[in-house]
Amino acid sequence: MTELLHNPVFLSLAAGVLIVLGTTISGCWIKAKKASLEADLKREMIERGMSADEICRVIQARSSVGCGQSKGDD
Repeated sequence: MTELLHNPVFLSLAAGVLIVLGTTISGCWIKAKKASLEADLKREMIERGMSADEICRVIQARSSVGCGQSKGDD
C-alpha cells in the first residue's frame, strides 16, 4: 500500500479523480440548493396570494429562463 503512495502516476490519477468528484458533487449541490430556494420563493408567493402571471414575472426577472421554458429551449 505504501508503494502506491510513492508512485507519481497513482498520485496524479488519484488527484484527478478527487478533483472531478469534488467539482461534480459541488455542482450538484449548488443546483439542488438553487432549486430549493426557487421552490421556497414560489411557495411564499402563493401564500401571499400572488397570481400565476405575477409569479412568472418574478421568476423571469430573477433568471434568463422564462416561464414554461427550459434552458435548452429557444
